Amino acid sequence: MSQRLNEIVNVITNIDYAEIVKAFEENENALTVTSRVALTVNEHRIEFDVSIYPQYPLQFHDTETIRFVNKDLLEFDHVNGDGSICVHTFHSPVMERKLQLDFNSLKHWITKYYINKEKDTHNEHIIVSPHVNAGLNPVFLFTEVDYDFHKGQFGRFTYSTLATGILKEKHTVTNLVQDFIIDKITASCKWNTAYKALTRQTGIFGYIENPPVRNRRFAVNNWQELQSLVSQKFLSFLNRTSKDYAGNRNKELEIPLLLGYKISDTEIHWQATQIPVNHFPTYGEKVLGLGTWIGRLRDQGILWAETRNCSYKYFFGRGKLHDTLTGIKITYNRNWSNREHAGDNACQGWLY
Repeated sequence: MSQRLNEIVNVITNIDYAEIVKAFEENENALTVTSRVALTVNEHRIEFDVSIYPQYPLQFHDTETIRFVNKDLLEFDHVNGDGSICVHTFHSPVMERKLQLDFNSLKHWITKYYINKEKDTHNEHIIVSPHVNAGLNPVFLFTEVDYDFHKGQFGRFTYSTLATGILKEKHTVTNLVQDFIIDKITASCKWNTAYKALTRQTGIFGYIENPPVRNRRFAVNNWQELQSLVSQKFLSFLNRTSKDYAGNRNKELEIPLLLGYKISDTEIHWQATQIPVNHFPTYGEKVLGLGTWIGRLRDQGILWAETRNCSYKYFFGRGKLHDTLTGIKITYNRNWSNREHAGDNACQGWLY
């Protein structure tokens, strides 16, 4: 047992609410330490697979280098799709202190989210696994629009390709959503005139209002799981759209579909999917005894795409100035001549 591994075992052994269930193992090449531990909090005993990476107790690219994983906890807040727990902890370069901090943070998570079943009031975006088509990773950017969408609305939208490049080792195509077209109404995203002048392509959208998720935060993976969120009119629209591409020989061609849902009383998020034009997820089913047909969604995987809200308040983030300041009209007075008390490098004008 290495000195590092021995230190890790000793620290965890002395944490009174922690128990080592499976002996720690150390990968000699990567120095990654793995085990299974159990924490007992208020008579609740929960086991986690734990991995401690070589950089520990330091971070690596702003990421914690210890992971606690339990895939049975996906329904609770601050759990990633792979079952890893998002613990908020303090930093320390000292191994003993850092382990104590991390285990204490995990204990806090158990108390707050597992035992007390607290739900965060802030709105988290759904967690998706983006699809890569023919080596290309599509990303769609949108902004707010001056239009109030209503549940069940659908139509077409236009978008423009802004740039292609490499992002996180993926060949990425960045697209700007330009307009939503609902009947005879056009709701435009708030880009500047240079972006609006870009060449446009066409996709489709549907406003479903409720997020397409399981366990509150994880995007559904199969089209059949969306059946209860869409109307027969929308399914007919998808079917008509599929006929526009009938006989298309490009097996890699995909059409984007934006699904809109509320993340607050006043805000909508659009999540992009990609539909292979030769494999639309809709089909018709005959109703026995009535002679009519209804639309159905296939047992087919959903190809999610990355989507970002680039509205003004999100684009600037914490660097955005207060609205009181940005809304003030500022003029420059070239005739300011009261410079007798100014130095040689004084400002040549005055802002008022």
